[in-house]
Amino acid sequence: MKQVVAYVVASHGYSERKACLVTRQHRSTQRSPSRRDPRTAVRQRMHEIVATRIRYGYRCVHVMLKREGWQVGKNVVYRLYREEGLVLRTKQPRRRKMIVHRQARSKPQRPNEAWRRDYNVSRPHMGLGNLTPWNTLPGQKLGLPRSG
Repeated sequence: MKQVVAYVVASHGYSERKACLVTRQHRSTQRSPSRRDPRTAVRQRMHEIVATRIRYGYRCVHVMLKREGWQVGKNVVYRLYREEGLVLRTKQPRRRKMIVHRQARSKPQRPNEAWRRDYNVSRPHMGLGNLTPWNTLPGQKLGLPRSG
C-alpha cells in the first residue's frame, strides 16, 4: 500500500497527507519503516532455480528450497515469487491452434453430395429440421416453381 501512496504523490502531485486520505491509509503506516525481512538470499536462490528450470512454478521452487535446507513456508515462497515477477507464462489457447489447421469448405462435385437442414417455422417445437439434399452444383439451376 505504501507503493500506491508513493505513486499518487509522484504522478498526481498530491501531498502525502492528501494521498493517504485518497487511498484510505493512515499516515503513521506510511511513515513507519518496514520491519519485514527482505530475504535477499532466498530471492537470489529462487532466481537461480527458475533460471535453470524454466517450467517450475512456486510449488516446485518451494520443494527445491526445502530440499536444500531453507526454512521457508509455501506462502512466503508464493509471495516472493509474485513480487519478483517469476510467474509462468500461460499456454496458448487451443482455439488459436485449431484455426491454423482448418481447411476451406469443399464445393460439391456431384448431386446429393451437399445436404442441409430445413426448419419448419410453423412447428418450432420439433427441434432440428429434416435433412434434405442441397443441389447447388455450378451450372445447375434450382428447380423453382414459376409464378403465373
